[in-house]
This record gives sequence, C-alpha cells and structure tokens, in this order.
Amino acid sequence: MALTRHMSLDTVAAFRTAMQDVFYVQQTALETLDRYRSVDQSAFDVLVTSLQDDSVTFAYSCARLLDTLARNSKLDARIRERIVAAFTDAIDDPLSNRDVYVIAWNQKQNEEKALTIEWRGLFRDHLGRWLGELSGVADLVRAGLGGAA
Repeated sequence: MALTRHMSLDTVAAFRTAMQDVFYVQQTALETLDRYRSVDQSAFDVLVTSLQDDSVTFAYSCARLLDTLARNSKLDARIRERIVAAFTDAIDDPLSNRDVYVIAWNQKQNEEKALTIEWRGLFRDHLGRWLGELSGVADLVRAGLGGAA
C-alpha cells in the first residue's frame, strides 16, 4: 500500500489492523510510514481523531504518519496547519500523558537477538517535539512561498 505513497481510508483501516497484529506485521507497517506523501480528506480526519485513540501505540503511529505527511514540501499548507493544530489539541488532551512502548529487536554483544519492549517516553513529549519541528518547517515553507512568517 505504501508504494502508492497515498493514504486512503482503506489504508488507515489496514494500518490499524496491522498495528494489532504480531510483531513482524507491526514492524513492517511502521517501516512504511515515511513513504506516504498525500492523504484523502476522510483518511486525514480519521488520523487526526486517532490521536486520542484508546491504543497509545496506534495514536503514536498515527502521529508519526501525520508528522511525515506534514514534512512533505508539496503538501497543501492548509493541511500542514491542520496537523499542527491537531498536535496542539492532542497535547492538551489528558490521553497524551500516556507512556509509549514499542516492541523492538534487542541484540547485545555475544547474545542472541531477542524481542524486547522499549519505553519511548510520554506521547505528549513526542507530540511536543514534532510540533516544534513542524512549526519551523511551516515557517520555512511559508517564507519560501513568499508568505508572511
């Protein structure tokens, strides 16, 4: 699906299913996030709503996807601004104060490779970092187009 570089409503549904599957399927889905460059309006709305999903893993993954989309210099500036607004709203939501954990490979020297659960920090902290970075990206894009900063 990521080969099309476009996120549709069906793609979001498939992504949600993948994030509830076994590690290898989750990992493959997560590895595709940086490939998306555009999004349907209906899929965008679901991604924004999913920032408050019961599953912090899915909310975090949707935020990563929105962050990736917002970094696309060809993305409509209005969509980028909506992503910034969605991150701002999500930070204020108590659900963003949840811990993010991911399953990852851990291979220490002279040991077998094993799956481990890694703590990535609070969801709110990730949103704040992405929001800060995107605010700068939005300003640069606006300045590059000759708009007001």
